Amino acid sequence: MRVQKIAKALEDANLKPVVYKDIKRWLITHYAVAAGLSAGIMKAKGGRNFASDSPILKETIKAIREGLEVCRKSGFNPKTEKATKLYYLPFFLAIPIARKVYSNEALCLMFDGHTQHSPDEMKHMLEDIIAEGEKYSVNVSILKQMKEAIFNAV
Repeated sequence: MRVQKIAKALEDANLKPVVYKDIKRWLITHYAVAAGLSAGIMKAKGGRNFASDSPILKETIKAIREGLEVCRKSGFNPKTEKATKLYYLPFFLAIPIARKVYSNEALCLMFDGHTQHSPDEMKHMLEDIIAEGEKYSVNVSILKQMKEAIFNAV
């Protein structure tokens, strides 16, 4: 009931809240996507570079798929989340769409803010997903490679 009241107040303020019935699934899949996405952005050295670099976009989508498989193995079906649909598309569709979506200037600035000001958090997220992947015997080789390339290059 309180959540509905808060959602109504946000709607009245011309915001568009979404109330999730299964917030835990949303949080876990969002975390997995954010870990892979952050790694790609950091590897590209920024949001604009990321959006225009097809090989890094492809590697990032592969890393996100690994993270989503970790979610699945741990009991949370990521395919039921609307925000994960892009990452399951074939690469010939996913990469041009990702290029368009991630080239948005405001999104690039947001990504840069997150990755530049929270690298320790990004590293921790990658380590979490990798550890869970190993726990559930999921191949997380792309995530590991990206982590090494980003954090051992510094």
